[in-house]
Amino acid sequence: EDYIFIKNSGVLVKINLKEILWIEALGDYMTINTIEKKYTIHSTMKMIESKLDPHKFIRVHRSSIISIDYITSIEDNVVILGKKLITVGAVYKENLMKRLNLL
Repeated sequence: EDYIFIKNSGVLVKINLKEILWIEALGDYMTINTIEKKYTIHSTMKMIESKLDPHKFIRVHRSSIISIDYITSIEDNVVILGKKLITVGAVYKENLMKRLNLL
């Protein structure tokens, strides 16, 4: 699938996966940051991760999943998506480096 539906204010909203920049955890809630909007839903990282294409998304921290397509650069333990800086957890760094198309 190239989309997911989320419940937002009692309404089901369709989100195209290609529009998702990153997802971050806020306790029992997740914030899905898209090109146009930000959505907060009640879910777990594990549940969201299972719905995403593993070739397009990667977990880089206990509380962050990013879209590989929107990575601008990586400096030390920080992934940069446009103007957003996202910390890469030590546990996830090796997997991130394996997934990148390094020369």
